[in-house]
Amino acid sequence: MVRRGSHPRLSVILVVEGSPSYAMRALESIQNQDLYDLQIVVVCRDAAPGVRHSLQVAADRDIHIDLIDVEDAKRGACLRAGLLPRAALKSSP
Repeated sequence: MVRRGSHPRLSVILVVEGSPSYAMRALESIQNQDLYDLQIVVVCRDAAPGVRHSLQVAADRDIHIDLIDVEDAKRGACLRAGLLPRAALKSSP
């Protein structure tokens, strides 16, 4: 999920649900920023299989993208899932 030893200057949590075109446009918009030291945490919440597949392809091509699936449909749970990898990284030896 999160690359061990990496400390990006900025982490963006993108909660994806519903429209595949919205999800990919939002992800591409974040990727097109002038930041290299960036982590993009994409949290899939009830995403259609086609959306999930497209996001997985993007994550496989870009080391800055971490993809997380959540079963709890509440928005707060999605944000916590996006924050958890960073907290786990800081607490690891």
